[in-house]
Amino acid sequence: MKDILHEIIKDNGLSQDKVILVGGLAISFYIDLAVSRDVDFALVVEDYQKIQRTDEWGIKTVQYEWGYVDFLNPEHFVSEQHKGNEFISYIKQHRYFKKEGLYVANPEVVFYTRLVVPTWESHISKIIRDLNAGLIGKKDMIFKGIKAIADVFSTRDLINPRLNVLDQFIESYFNDSIKPKYLKGSKT
Repeated sequence: MKDILHEIIKDNGLSQDKVILVGGLAISFYIDLAVSRDVDFALVVEDYQKIQRTDEWGIKTVQYEWGYVDFLNPEHFVSEQHKGNEFISYIKQHRYFKKEGLYVANPEVVFYTRLVVPTWESHISKIIRDLNAGLIGKKDMIFKGIKAIADVFSTRDLINPRLNVLDQFIESYFNDSIKPKYLKGSKT
């Protein structure tokens, strides 16, 4: 996969120092378990503008033989008083790890990017999938990280109610999944 990621960056005239792998593949790299092969890169604004595709809600999608790559506009992850490039700089300074020469976002960044966009509800199942794949024990740490990012980029008023909804889904999913089969669906 490493060669494919480097090829994507090169083919699109990007610098690997200016992109951050986010999304499902970032989670897969973090937990070292293939939960998703979704390739999503958050880019600095100038590089995002280089991608010659239609912008749909801050995403430009490029199709390859093997699948799709989403390039994400960082302006969609910050409030109006911030610039998108601040988001990229912050992640590269505080909330990443390096894998195969690439900047890879920590789980709290991946979850934050999913929760801050207008289509956030469609990402709840991905977050539960990722938690179920090995991150449930880090849920509190991840939520704390999401809130810290929201504080930096003045999106806490947006994030808090969404985290509350997400937490209800998580509690329901994980509480139901640990009940013995004979109790599932039971009101006792």
